[in-house]
Amino acid sequence: MSQTAAINRQILLLEKPSGKLAPHHFKLVDGKVPSPENGEVLLRVLIVSLDAANRAWMQAATYRS
Repeated sequence: MSQTAAINRQILLLEKPSGKLAPHHFKLVDGKVPSPENGEVLLRVLIVSLDAANRAWMQAATYRS
């Protein structure tokens, strides 16, 4: 796939959840794929995995200070 045909798809966290996670906590945004500058690399992500601990990290409630 050429860089001009690719889409930079992002899932943004809009607000810190205080209860159950819901679709309104997130927003799907499509944009241009950036051109890498000197010393940078552009990667294409094929698979994303989320750990169950991500929920705790979003609420800053973890075993770490």
